[in-house]
Amino acid sequence: MTSPTRRMSPARLIDLFDRFRGALHDVTEHAPVSGDALRHARDTLVSRIRARVSPGDLVLLSLPNGPLFFSGLCGLLEAGAAPVLMHQDSPRAELLRMARRCAARFALLDVDATPDMPSRDLPGSKLRVPLDGVGVCDVTEIEDVEPRTRPDLAGVPLHPTSGTTGDPKLAVRDAECAVAEAVHYVDTLGLTARDTILCTTPMSHAYAYGMCFVVPLLSSASVVSMRRLAPRAALRTIRELDVTVLPAVPATLDSMMNAVAGPIAAPPIVLTAGTPLPAATARHFAERTGVHVRPLYGTTETGGISIASADAATGDSGVGAPMRGVDVRVRAAGVSLDGRDLGILQIRSASMMAGYLVDEGIDESMVRDGWFETGDLAHLREDGTIHLHGREKDFINVFGMKVVPAEVEAAIAGDDRVTDVKVYAGRHASGSEAVYAAIVPRNGFQDADAIRRLCQQQLVAFKCPTRIYFLDALPRTASGKVIRKELPGAV
Repeated sequence: MTSPTRRMSPARLIDLFDRFRGALHDVTEHAPVSGDALRHARDTLVSRIRARVSPGDLVLLSLPNGPLFFSGLCGLLEAGAAPVLMHQDSPRAELLRMARRCAARFALLDVDATPDMPSRDLPGSKLRVPLDGVGVCDVTEIEDVEPRTRPDLAGVPLHPTSGTTGDPKLAVRDAECAVAEAVHYVDTLGLTARDTILCTTPMSHAYAYGMCFVVPLLSSASVVSMRRLAPRAALRTIRELDVTVLPAVPATLDSMMNAVAGPIAAPPIVLTAGTPLPAATARHFAERTGVHVRPLYGTTETGGISIASADAATGDSGVGAPMRGVDVRVRAAGVSLDGRDLGILQIRSASMMAGYLVDEGIDESMVRDGWFETGDLAHLREDGTIHLHGREKDFINVFGMKVVPAEVEAAIAGDDRVTDVKVYAGRHASGSEAVYAAIVPRNGFQDADAIRRLCQQQLVAFKCPTRIYFLDALPRTASGKVIRKELPGAV
């Protein structure tokens, strides 16, 4: 356990916020919010909370996409707080659990919550702060939480993540690594102040935080935000406000395509992240829009790693070459696929986190000599592109034979009657693991025998699913990742 080797400061983000010249549009509001209005709201918040919040206090931040998120987060950074970025719809129980776990004394919540949102009324004294033109927020001093001030984290955002093991962690991502990630995106995509970014993914998520919060600060691109996805409104907004960049998750694209019939409008740059892009989604989106979706690969710990080119093969496992400033290498893992050796992808980047927050300080042990091991199975092609094949922890061990779920998923996804598929480990009667498949069918397709025959034609017998489930939808997190423990029979 060590302290961070770099001095962490919010200065870079605060400076970019002070110089931001773009505008923020909330689709529920008519008038755009200027940079000056955002800064005025930030200053109001800082003046109201400085008597309460001390530098280094951990503060849960659960705010919706848009102006309130920008001003609220930057206000906390200016005041020296350490914001813990929580989903905008986090209910009371989840907020309290996180507050107690990380000794967060305060929470910054929006007042104008929609009626269908779960209860967020935290126990404790509340300070209501109206922010003209931006919204209204509550600063709650939470009862029954033993506060712990962390001066070393003053002005440093903390990002919840499952890490590489699935255990909940808080990644320490200061201004320097956040800005380095945004530089990668701006450089790779050629973004400028003339761009307009449509944000439908929660800005609390590391992907949208980088693309929809830090990138606009760096480039002065404008942002159009939605509290939650409304597919028809998103399609209308793309046309009416000349949106040029859509950072999405695959489920967003499916929802947009399902909302209307026929051709649909799409911006010239469409990205997906958070979960692998299904081949069917990529293919159908290109057919409906004429725009090829570009998978963006990254992790909370490392920031963005690569972005596929616009002419990359639709639905291929490739996620592009590493962005400039990102180094990659592969550690042998003893796994092969189609005669090719796979390994565990390791990353070195200026956008690397400082480490994970623990009671004793900041745990840097996951970053060894500047390299972070992602836990993702991959191979690197001669042209430098990264090709992903699932997670190391998702291996299925069938009587000592290792099955890579991505290979089985690719075989099943080749059937046009399949909309979505997840292959995972179940339990064989002998106690060994077995291959299970959960499928979201198209047009009422329910023929498990047809799927078995398809797999038998393309895969060795031990890789073929022994059980096949047809579901209305795969259980997913807000960022689009499949929740494996909620799949039928998962072990």
